[in-house]
Amino acid sequence: SWSVGGLLAESEGRSWRMAAEFLLEPGGGHEIQTGAGYGAGYARAILPSDSLPIGDRPVGAFFIKDRWRLGQRLTTTFGTRYTYIGFLSDPHHADAIVEVEVRGDSRTVVRGSLATRTLAPGGDLLTLSTNSASPAITWAHLDDGLRPSRTLHAEVGVDRSFRSGGRVGAFAFHESTRDQLWTAFESGGGLEVRNAGDVGLQGLGFTVGRRFGSLVDGSLTYRFGRGARHAGPAHGARTPALGFEEAQFHDLVARLETFIGWTDTRVAAMCRVNRLSEDGEAQISSLHPGVSPTTTRFDVHLTQGLPFLQPLTRADWDLLVAVSNLFYEASEGGLLDELAVQNPPTRVVGGISVRF
Repeated sequence: SWSVGGLLAESEGRSWRMAAEFLLEPGGGHEIQTGAGYGAGYARAILPSDSLPIGDRPVGAFFIKDRWRLGQRLTTTFGTRYTYIGFLSDPHHADAIVEVEVRGDSRTVVRGSLATRTLAPGGDLLTLSTNSASPAITWAHLDDGLRPSRTLHAEVGVDRSFRSGGRVGAFAFHESTRDQLWTAFESGGGLEVRNAGDVGLQGLGFTVGRRFGSLVDGSLTYRFGRGARHAGPAHGARTPALGFEEAQFHDLVARLETFIGWTDTRVAAMCRVNRLSEDGEAQISSLHPGVSPTTTRFDVHLTQGLPFLQPLTRADWDLLVAVSNLFYEASEGGLLDELAVQNPPTRVVGGISVRF
């Protein structure tokens, strides 16, 4: 199976993106997913006095991932991704992922993973599912010598499902991020991006979920642990996420998805609360009087099918609407990257999806 998508914006500038994904099942237990994409944004100076050069900011990516089922109990996943960020001095980056799943019985899975991730300024500009054709990075002021964020994430856990439709899981993780990105939306509409040093995290997590019939599926994931920051630059203290040496963190993510078949309506909602606390709180508060080191993010997607157009066009049509203040996609970067984004705007975006 395959899919191809593209986005184009022509408002206060121009940007475009295209991406394609392919899913192959050659046999022998292999399921191979591969894809590639490329895009560019026209950069303009926010003010006439700004020194930001005018020109394209290209970005591209290619990935391949092989999920290999070896018998009834063992499944492995190997993958790699190449990322090209043309507007940085070091544009070429490679990542890898290794996952192993061991099934104890039909409902219990023990898993482990090790992955590296490169986070571009502004996030993954090739993620078409956001419907945002004009990435914020198009108009951003980038610090001299800016580097992408690089995260190494290791995790082991166990998941258990039940006949009633419920599921539970527990896991432990360790994460280290180099050159974390500090992103600030200014009151005048500008955007500034800088590097803010390195951060390391380790902790535990739990997840519970349940499916209610064929209509509703929900889950709740809680992570907690300790983080330490290493050698951040002086400007990093301008945001609570960067003004600590050691702190405890708490991360709570709630997801809810429902599908109404007879109206062809799908709604997916996510809410995330991320907080630094306790031993780092006094230091954080003293650097930022009156500012709580807590972020709350939400993302709501509505997909409404238009089945009456299918007989006329021989294609599937969907109306897409999203409301979100989430800056990074859930699978991107590290756990504290959203805390390093100041004042992200709430966006309302939408469009039409046509599948031939």
